[in-house]
Amino acid sequence: MATNRIYLLPMMRINKLLFITFLIAFSLTNASAQSQNKSLKVVLESVAKQFSVHFNYTEDLVENKFVKPPRLNLGLHKIIDDLRQQTKLNFNKLDQTTYIISKRIIQDNNQVNLLNEVLLSAYLTKGISKQSDASIVIEPKQLSVLPGLVSQDAFQAIQYLPGISSVKQNLNNINVRGGTHDQNAFYWQGVRLYQTSHFFGMISSINPLLANKIQIYKTAAPANYNEGVSSVIDFKHDFSKPSNYSFQSSTNFLDASLSYQFNPSLNSKLMVAGRTSLTGFLDTPTYKEYSKKIFQSTDLNLLQQQNNIGLDITQKLRYYDFAFNYELVKNNFKFHLDGLIITNQLTYEETSTDIETKSNEISQSNALLSFQVDYNFSKKHHIQASANLSYYNLEAENRITERAQQLEQANLVLDYNLNITDHLSFNDWKFLSAFNYRNLGVRNNNISISPDAQQLTKNVLSSQALITEVVYKKSKFNFRLGNRLKLYSNYNQFIIEPRLHINYKISSTVNLMFNVEQKYQALYQRINLQQDFLGLENKRWALADENGQDLLQNLQTELDLSITKSNFQFNIKPFFKRVQQINSKSQGFQNQLETFQLFGNYESFGLESLWQYRIKENRFWLSYTYQSNKYNFSDFNPQRFPNNYDISHQINFGNSIEFNQLQLALGGTFFTGKPYTPINSSNGINPDGAINFLNPNTKNLENFLQLNFTAAYVINYKQSNITFGVALLNILGSNNNINRYFELNSTESDIIQFNTKSIGFTPNLFLNIKL
Repeated sequence: MATNRIYLLPMMRINKLLFITFLIAFSLTNASAQSQNKSLKVVLESVAKQFSVHFNYTEDLVENKFVKPPRLNLGLHKIIDDLRQQTKLNFNKLDQTTYIISKRIIQDNNQVNLLNEVLLSAYLTKGISKQSDASIVIEPKQLSVLPGLVSQDAFQAIQYLPGISSVKQNLNNINVRGGTHDQNAFYWQGVRLYQTSHFFGMISSINPLLANKIQIYKTAAPANYNEGVSSVIDFKHDFSKPSNYSFQSSTNFLDASLSYQFNPSLNSKLMVAGRTSLTGFLDTPTYKEYSKKIFQSTDLNLLQQQNNIGLDITQKLRYYDFAFNYELVKNNFKFHLDGLIITNQLTYEETSTDIETKSNEISQSNALLSFQVDYNFSKKHHIQASANLSYYNLEAENRITERAQQLEQANLVLDYNLNITDHLSFNDWKFLSAFNYRNLGVRNNNISISPDAQQLTKNVLSSQALITEVVYKKSKFNFRLGNRLKLYSNYNQFIIEPRLHINYKISSTVNLMFNVEQKYQALYQRINLQQDFLGLENKRWALADENGQDLLQNLQTELDLSITKSNFQFNIKPFFKRVQQINSKSQGFQNQLETFQLFGNYESFGLESLWQYRIKENRFWLSYTYQSNKYNFSDFNPQRFPNNYDISHQINFGNSIEFNQLQLALGGTFFTGKPYTPINSSNGINPDGAINFLNPNTKNLENFLQLNFTAAYVINYKQSNITFGVALLNILGSNNNINRYFELNSTESDIIQFNTKSIGFTPNLFLNIKL
């Protein structure tokens, strides 16, 4: 009874009795249901007859196996998933009418035979889990609906996790424990991903139909991951995870996606996926609201305002992505080939009354390619070799009439890696040793016409790393100790990057975890001018050892306590993070620091917590994050002041429920306003003509509140699945300010205050088909 008081304290005594009665009745119902288990063979025959399919298996696989018969009205794919879970067998789809049942072979080349335990399942919702290796895992194809989302978009979903936010409400500005976006290392199939969004921050760059596993490490990531002083986020497509469908499509008010998976031969598998925007011929309410959110406070918004003074404005936006995953398995040999192309293109044409037409363009693309070969010497020993390439390109041409200037800008990154890794495991131990060679090149161009000027820079940095890691796992205790010993071409010293993860299962319901790491980062993003690249994507990649920038260095630690009891889950996590050698140009200042280049550090400490309760298919969750985040710039007065991303209090909340084929999710976000720098109200402009700012970040914006809703309905017909629904962002129409800054007017005689708004009420419809 004491346990129940923890989370039923606010309720009346009669409600306690009713709840206990409900639990007893539910338990008795479960016990009764389990006594009615049927032979697996009988269940398979019933399913085969109902859906006109065939199951191929050997008799020894099904004899003496009993399962709880699934309801036939669930549809074939849910029935297969249910039987897969109950029997721990593989159900592999051979063709439209045939499934092959086989024993499940545990083989994961990254974690040989040492599987991670799920500490918290259905973390927020189905398809998200907390693992014993300190990671959060999202499986998009298992993901239930989340408030405001039209698809299983992992980039959108991670913002509901404690400690992760986007102060500017953009996917190209994800902040983990107060860090900037560039301090997160994003990977796709082991390749570094530099473009994380379409539509300049509004949509994930990874097709939701593509990846089937995303791992998120806030600290103490395995040693094979490089950089990421704030976090590591890894997108994977794993063919070992069976799929019930070969064809999938998804359509909403912004874009359309397709994916197709098939077997070119007996030993190979291929998946292709593509997505394209519909913005070229559909002018939907969703597109209008997204455009309003993105284009405010940019040069393109200036063009929009000129539309009434003799300028005709034409806007064309297009984005698309294409990816493939190929796998060949033969005896002890495995070969992977993976590729991804992401592209955004925006053109703004302004035609004046004298028939002169000027084109303003911005394009952003990222191409990734990976080769990987695995060879198994035995079940306990295998070797892996890989080569990968990532090419990022951001270009813009600005010919805006109001500025009477033409400007061409470009930012290119070429990143290629060679890796060889040896995995050895026996009993409860696993050993990893590896070598990594990385060559990183960055180019930045600025070409101005009238006045004529150009600035062209090209920098290259190479590194070699020796990687070692040892993993020990027992039923109640496990640890992972890893290190990267790195040597950069421009630095005459070895760099040590240790990371330690310890996990101890105190009891069947209580788990304690400790993580600590130290990492370095050679690549970062800087903002030279707020209106660079039309103000849409004004961050450009740059290398350490350029413009006086040293390597970023972090020290991060956390203690993690998880409690799980029947339908109740609780997680609390105090953390501390220090990142040194940050560049003020990377922080997005829009005050007196905007034109300065200073080097310093920031320290962030706080507490993350998650409370979750489930009654059957009804899930309630609430997360709270407290954070204190301060800069320290020794060459500025004052030295210490609040970080631009210092969100002291943040609460995410939600409720999701399933009624047979109907899925509903309602939830939202509340956080205290971000800091901004006020001006001197009595003397706003200095004698030198500059704005007279007070001390940095001494005021905060108004509190932020956004409520979102999603409803989806699932239709199962034989082997097909159709889901349609509606997603509503900001259903209250809250007028949230997410940024505030000040500029002088055109005559430099007065100060203008600019407020950047979050997205308004935004409806979206979606249709997903699986065959």
